Amino acid sequence: MKTSTDVTASVNNNSNVSYNWSAINGGQFSGNNDGASINTSTKGTYVVVVTDNTNGCKTTKEVDVTENKEKPDIFVSSIGTITCTNPQSSISINVKGGTFNYFWTTTNGNIVSGGDSGYLTVDKSGDYEVKVVNTVNGCFETKVVAVTENIAIPSVQISNPAEITCKSPSVILNAVAGNGNSFEFNWTTSTGNIQLGNKTATPQVNEAGTYTVEVVNIENGCKNVQSVEVFEAAKPIASIDIVQNILCFGDQNGSVKADAFSGKAPYSYKWSTGSTSQNLTNVKAGTYSVEVTDDNGCIVKSDVKLENPPQLELTVDKSADDTSNGNGSIEVTPKGGTGILKYTWYKNGVKYASTEDISGLSAGTYKLVIEDANGCTISSTDVIIKKISDVKDIAGLVNFAMSPNPTINNSIVKLTLDHLSDIQVSVYDLTGKLVNQSNMINSSNFEYEIQLADMPNTAYVVKINVDNQTITRRLVKQ
Repeated sequence: MKTSTDVTASVNNNSNVSYNWSAINGGQFSGNNDGASINTSTKGTYVVVVTDNTNGCKTTKEVDVTENKEKPDIFVSSIGTITCTNPQSSISINVKGGTFNYFWTTTNGNIVSGGDSGYLTVDKSGDYEVKVVNTVNGCFETKVVAVTENIAIPSVQISNPAEITCKSPSVILNAVAGNGNSFEFNWTTSTGNIQLGNKTATPQVNEAGTYTVEVVNIENGCKNVQSVEVFEAAKPIASIDIVQNILCFGDQNGSVKADAFSGKAPYSYKWSTGSTSQNLTNVKAGTYSVEVTDDNGCIVKSDVKLENPPQLELTVDKSADDTSNGNGSIEVTPKGGTGILKYTWYKNGVKYASTEDISGLSAGTYKLVIEDANGCTISSTDVIIKKISDVKDIAGLVNFAMSPNPTINNSIVKLTLDHLSDIQVSVYDLTGKLVNQSNMINSSNFEYEIQLADMPNTAYVVKINVDNQTITRRLVKQ
């Protein structure tokens, strides 16, 4: 800053002059007063008398020296705050009047631009000092401007959410933000589903997955991102074990048991029969289903099929009467049942044999009882083995024939006697039921066609009555 000035007197076309300086109105100067110039640091009126040494002529001049010591008046018009949204801040200053030079410095901040202007850009909080110099009088002023920052990252805490269950198919997430006064929330997910409230602190979700929230401090734009995992409770898995199969065809003694795992105990059960116990007992063959409900309200279904064992059946295929000293026989075909079959034959009510077929039989009433591995039984009807009269025992018999035998349709009975006689043919199945019979005919030359075309393929008993004597023969239809 300039603190003094020179006052100089100039004389034209004459160098032989002398000077005499004086000061009035408060003016002061130091040094000699007889030079062409003086130096003063005080405002006032300065008078110089110039004498022409040649002719003695004098000239007097006055000059007023004024003072210009005004310093710049610095006014800070704006100071920005450094935030996450605005990582750079500006300082704007105004200086009244004149032209000025600006010099910015800092010891704890950082200047980005404008260090020689009235508009400074910085990117760090700190103290910034500006020196403003008046280019006219050299006077200067300094000012320190403090730049602050607001870059506090919001804190975010997310409460552990409840599991999604069948009773509670949706859950509420809860994010709590701190380090600020007001916040924005934005929830996103790539694996779950947000039903509503994705712009709130408490959205509602209904699928398992990872949910991420971005929390923004509205005051400074600073963000924090946190995630939380939502889980779905495991659903129950149900199975049905067969405890007891149906023992015999048509029985009602089966039992099954439902089991459940996974999900949340305890479990409740509801069968298609209406039963609510875990076990289902005394049931017949069929398909049974159960609904298992766990403590979360989740329902799973399972079913099981109980099947009848093969039905035990018995067919008496053929039997042969005793024609000569105990040569009768019975053949049967068993079907179905479980495991190895046990055979018990009875003759006239007394246990007789334990094989499937029996032979070497004398006349009598035979019955077969079959028992399988489960204790299931089936009995045959009574099979009567008769002692058959020989044709030679028929008085006056000349000729007898029954053919074809076996047959696929019909068979013809021919009988010749040496006298007239009442003759009748009767045909029985193996149960003793009469299935075919001729009229009583008085003849000595008898012929009758036994018609079996519509009858089952099996053995039949044919009885020919002659004069109250009977010829018995076995006829097989194939």
